[in-house]
Amino acid sequence: MLWRVTIQRDDPNKPKGFSPQQQQAQGGDAVFWLNQDSNTTHQPVSTDTGAKWSVPPITGGNSSTQLDLDVPGVVNYKCALHDDETGSIVIANAVPIANGAEPLFPSTSISAGQSVSWSNSDSCAHEPTPDSGNAWFTAPIESGDISACVAFGTAGSFPYHCKLHPDNANEKGTITVA
Repeated sequence: MLWRVTIQRDDPNKPKGFSPQQQQAQGGDAVFWLNQDSNTTHQPVSTDTGAKWSVPPITGGNSSTQLDLDVPGVVNYKCALHDDETGSIVIANAVPIANGAEPLFPSTSISAGQSVSWSNSDSCAHEPTPDSGNAWFTAPIESGDISACVAFGTAGSFPYHCKLHPDNANEKGTITVA
């Protein structure tokens, strides 16, 4: 999926800097920045020590090249030309809820500190929920939607099921955190 972040400083009626300031994506997605200023150039660059990247300067009214988001985690960035403009992208491990898949909720292994989000391409809504503990979501993931990110900070095994279809054995999975 391709995501868009806008940038602007000139219009006092719009948020200054990057919008949204925190973008959510899944591994394999891409993002581009749209400069909504007419006379100001912006340049998103990584502020993380491990993943260095920069996008070429974006002149007023233009879009950036696409940045591929391959590695799950949090990508922090700023404008190389305006230190007060910052943003981040939470890249989650993608768990597909695919129409006709068996099991419908696949088990997934991640590293501690990473996030998971579910993309629902099934024809009906689903709501992954842990077998124990607090619910991950307050509403179902509708067909065609992507869930919010769920962060897993500690190692362990986290079995889950569909809250909407609790008796369907095909709608169970496990997140294993190493």
